[in-house]
Order: sequence, then C-alpha cells, then structure tokens
Amino acid sequence: MSMMDLSILRAQLVVVIVIVATLVTGCANPVIEDAHRLAGLGQHEAALQKLDEAARKDQTDRQLRTEVMLQRDATVGYLVYLADAARAAGRLDDVALVLKRLEVAAPQHPRVAWLRSELTRLRRHQRLVAEAQQQLDAQAYERADAALQTVLSEDPNNGKARAMMNKLAELRESQSRKQSTLQLATATKPITLEFREASVRTVFETLARAAGVNFVFDKDVRSDAKVTLFLKNTTVDEAMRVILGTQQLGSKLLNDNTVLVFPATQQKQRDLLDTVTRTFYLVNADPKQALSLVRTVAKTRDIFVDERLNLLVIRDTPEVVRLVERLIQSIDLADPEVMLELEVMEVSNNQLNAMGMSWPTSVSYGIPGSAAALTSFTGLQAFTTNPLAIATLRATHDTTNILANPKIRARNREKAKVLLGEKLPVFTTTSTPSNGSISNAVSINYVDVGLKLDVEPQVQLDNDVTIKVALEVSSITNKVSGPNDSFAYQVGTRQATTTLRLRDGETQILAGLINDSESRSSAGIPGFHDMPVVGRLFGLTTNEHKKSE
Repeated sequence: MSMMDLSILRAQLVVVIVIVATLVTGCANPVIEDAHRLAGLGQHEAALQKLDEAARKDQTDRQLRTEVMLQRDATVGYLVYLADAARAAGRLDDVALVLKRLEVAAPQHPRVAWLRSELTRLRRHQRLVAEAQQQLDAQAYERADAALQTVLSEDPNNGKARAMMNKLAELRESQSRKQSTLQLATATKPITLEFREASVRTVFETLARAAGVNFVFDKDVRSDAKVTLFLKNTTVDEAMRVILGTQQLGSKLLNDNTVLVFPATQQKQRDLLDTVTRTFYLVNADPKQALSLVRTVAKTRDIFVDERLNLLVIRDTPEVVRLVERLIQSIDLADPEVMLELEVMEVSNNQLNAMGMSWPTSVSYGIPGSAAALTSFTGLQAFTTNPLAIATLRATHDTTNILANPKIRARNREKAKVLLGEKLPVFTTTSTPSNGSISNAVSINYVDVGLKLDVEPQVQLDNDVTIKVALEVSSITNKVSGPNDSFAYQVGTRQATTTLRLRDGETQILAGLINDSESRSSAGIPGFHDMPVVGRLFGLTTNEHKKSE
C-alpha cells in the first residue's frame, strides 16, 4: 500500500470518528442534561431524584447508572457541607433536618451513620453543658466540673464548655480567696485575760462572753487541760492565737463569729480543715525549683509535679493555696532579653618605600659560560651578573576598612557568640609503624581567624545591663613551611576582656587594639650603602610601616 493510500485511509477514519461523535452528541440523554442543569443551580437532590427514577426505568443504561453514582456523591458532599456549617454554628435542629435529607438521598452512605452518631453526641453535650450551668448557678461546683470534664474529654474544642470551665476556675479561686480572708468580726477588739491554772473550757467561756464569739469544741479536746496566762489590752485574735498555740489546738473559722476548736493533729487537720486543689501551669519557671520553694516556704505536702506539662498540682487549705499563688507569681517571670547592636570597624594602613641601587652580590673569575673544569689559566676573565646595577624607585600605600554591623539577641545570663571571619584548614600528618612499614594518616583541623566576640548580658533590677565582653581579633601574618611539604599558619591575635555596665540605648566604644609595626632594611655595597644621602647610590633601602586598629 502506498503512502497516498494510507493518507486517504486516515482521512476517511477521521471523518467517520467525527460523524459518530456528532451522532452521540445529538442523541444525548435529555434526563442527564436536565440533571446537570439542576445540579448547576444547586438543586442536587432534585437532580439525583430525576436520575434515580430514569435509572430504575432503564436498568440497562450504564451511562445513567454512572451518572447516578456521581450525583449521589455530589449530593452527599453538599449536604455534609451544610451539616458542618450548622454544627459549627451550634444549630443542632438544622443538623437534624440535613440528616433527614441525607437519609432520603443516600441512606446507606457511611457519612449518614457518622452524622447520626455525631448529632447524638452533640445533643448529649448540649444537655451536659445546660446541667453544668444549673449546677454553677446553684454553686455546686464539683457536679458542674464533672459534667464539663465529660464534654471536654470528648470535644476539647467545645467553646461553651471551655468558657464555663474558665468561669468555674475563677469562681473557685474567688471562693478560696474569700475563705482565706475570712476573719472574726471582733478580731481587733481589745481584751484583758488573767488566769492561773484554769481549765481550757473556762478560758474559752470567758473569751466567748467578753468578745461575743461562739466556740464549738471537737469531742477529742481535753477539757481538764490547765491554762495560765496574763494578757492585758491585746486583741481577740492574738489572745486566741496564744491560747491555741500553748495548748496544741487548732481552729477553723466557720463564720465571722463562730470558731471550731480541735486538737492540732495531722489527722484532725485533714478531716476538719477545708482544702482546695489548684493547678498551676508554669510558663517560665522550672517546676523543680517551684516545688522546692513551695515545700520550703508553704510546707505543702500534697503536691504533684509534671515536668512534661510544666505544671504543679497542690491540695491544701485556702490560706496555704493563696500563699502558693503569690510564690508562683513571684518566680514565674519571663527572662529578660537584650538586643545588642554591634558595629565593628578595622582600619589598616600599610606604607612601603623602596629606593636605591641594587648591585651584584658576587663577582666571578673564570671562563664565562663554561662549567667545565679548568686545565689552564689562559683566557680567564672577571664577570658578574647582567645587568650590573638596577635602580629601584617604588612607593606603595594601602588602606583597608572592614565594617560589620551584626545584631544579636541574647537572654539574661546566657552567652552569645559572634564570629566574623573564616576557618582555615590545617593538615596534620600522623605516622604509625605497622608490620615493618610506616603508614601516614592525614587529619584536618580548622583555625578560626577573624573577629570573635563573646558577650554575656545580665539585666539588673534598675534595667541597667552588665555585659561581660571578650573580644579577639586575629589575622594571618605568615605561612610557615614544615617537613614533608607540610605547612602551618602564623596567626597574629589581639584580645580584650572587660565588663561593662550600660543603660538602655547607651553606646560604648572599645578601642585601642592597635598593631603598629615599622621596619627598615638596607642592602648594598658594604661600607658605602650606610652613608647618608649618597648611600642610596650604593644600595637599596626599604622602609615599611604597618598599622591596624
């Protein structure tokens, strides 16, 4: 078959394909077109219903079944989107309506079962939050806390439950503060008591009549204990403290004029004194240091530390918990930071002056241009290098300014380092004898060359900053050759270490790291090149001056 026949065959095939595509397009199912039009208008459920009815009438149409599956997925996605929006807004009734529409559109779809269980859970959470609000209004804080904890354990992002939990914490804190600040109405009333070998109950009865205070005694208080005291013009509160302290008794203030008296034993204190539990989340303080502080100062024994979450949980009386709050607030402070803005400038000035005549350093006598051994003294001549003299007139002047402006932020009492320079490689060869031969191992070490600055700030109470500064400026001065083609660098360095005290925004200048070197060399005809003025005709004089800061 020729190439022309193949071209004609391809053209015919293309025409047939175009005709078939046109016939298929012209014979498209009008139900599918109507469904697409409804879906485009947002009426996904109506589109799904139309396609579903057509597919049930003609179960052999594969295109219809495919369109039904696609439209069902699109309808489910659209309804789930509506349900999520209603759920986020807290409109559970709207979620229930969307669920009913989903059950009609796709009753076997897995998202339907999920949304049904989610709606049940949300309604239960809504009921628990309402119950917690009722318990809060009734000041039943423990029941409210249990209901809110149930909700937050299943839905940590529940906004209402989280807000009510914060409100509950504030109410508990207010209650503990109120209990810790509760005192007798007549606590400051002056009173005079004089007893000798009187029973404890007699003393308290007298104090009750004089101060208008009600005392309730625990059954374990010994009534036959004797008291001897003489108090004149003291307050009721101070008199109670003295009596209770001398008789190893404890007290609990029931209201502003009623006091419960009991033996000051550990078991009685646990049974009778009201305790509260507080959780302290530490932001900056170390939990171990906070634990040591609380145990030392507040004498709290019921304390738990979680280093992973950086928290302390404490259970004690409201007075002790209030003291712990003040202690935690005093140490849980953010470490101050210092922003250091540095300007580093190195100025180097190099001058070189060379002037004079360079003469040969040796004169030869022999046969010019021959290296053979002499066999006679004929033809010998005196000769030297060519040219005989070289006049040198040279002057150079180099000026270099190196400026860097780094900014570094350092925390209080922590070191910060700045290196402006480079790391030079130094090769080290190590020879090790092995089986009669020597093996060489080469290692590379790096030397820091440039400007190194170490700072350690410390912020004072008056906001002044004390800074420990260590400044080092180094540079390569020479390259020294070693054995076996090795070499090393000769590094010149200048260091300064000091401690500064600066105010906020103050500028301090560190200067004086000056390297000033001056050298003079002269080479020429002995006896003549050292002569003043005319000595330059018989030798070369070089003056070099290097200065850097």
